[in-house]
Amino acid sequence: MSCWKLSEKRKLEEECRVFNENWTEKYFFTDVGVKAACLICSEIVAMFKEYNLKRHFQTKHANFGHNLSKQELQKKANDLTKRLKQQQNVFDKTSSLQKNATKASFILANKIAKQNKSFAEAEFIKDCMVDAVSVVS
Repeated sequence: MSCWKLSEKRKLEEECRVFNENWTEKYFFTDVGVKAACLICSEIVAMFKEYNLKRHFQTKHANFGHNLSKQELQKKANDLTKRLKQQQNVFDKTSSLQKNATKASFILANKIAKQNKSFAEAEFIKDCMVDAVSVVS
């Protein structure tokens, strides 16, 4: 009777793979968190392995940049990277605006509850609006 020890499976987090900046110009990928994102089609590749990025680039974008020089490829990669960053910033700005609006509504509700006044008094409305504007802006 022999005992076979089963080998433990490797976990992806334990491999400690890092994104190589050269892959941005070679395969048009950038790192987004712990995954690689294609700058051309925005598809996500789960692992930072050069083979995976190269395979994606060769199968889906084989004729992309054939007639461009090295400088033009670098410029194109930089432009696509900037475009991705701008798209990500749009979501950050909207979420911060929503958070500020929610915070302002909580402050106004708290003020109304504490002072126990109706929202029909002009001076009280003015104080509330000043507080709301200071939070939102």
